[in-house]
Amino acid sequence: MYIRMNNECAITNQITENQTTKYHDVYTLSSTIKIKKIKKKKREEKSLLLTSYAQQYANTRVRGCDMEHSGGPYGENLAEGYEEMTGAQAVKFWVTEKPNYNYASNKCVGDECGHYTQVVWRNSIHLGCARVKCDNNWVFVICSYDPPGNYEDERPY
Repeated sequence: MYIRMNNECAITNQITENQTTKYHDVYTLSSTIKIKKIKKKKREEKSLLLTSYAQQYANTRVRGCDMEHSGGPYGENLAEGYEEMTGAQAVKFWVTEKPNYNYASNKCVGDECGHYTQVVWRNSIHLGCARVKCDNNWVFVICSYDPPGNYEDERPY
């Protein structure tokens, strides 16, 4: 899933890996998801692997900032925006889809909601995000999730 966004609500400072994770955790917890307890070291190792994967893929998008999925084994959200778009902005934008998700029917109502459901997916406990500035001055953001979410007929939480 991907979203193209503009820079109307720009955050001027660069986001760190911890801040991106914090934004995901806030939205996950606000959706009353039970976070599974796993050993911190293993979680960090897996998240580093996903971050490396995301960065390697983001680096391939530098020319033209084309919004194409990696086709890899992870769940994935993509965003594209102007110059100083941050990872935090991308997450906030994906979460704006929340009103489009109807839990009772487990369907998107009206507009898209798949970015939101991936952010809050109950089993996606590992996260890796990366961003690159493209040669057209756009910014490409990718977040990879493991295990992936958005399985048909399953609820995110």
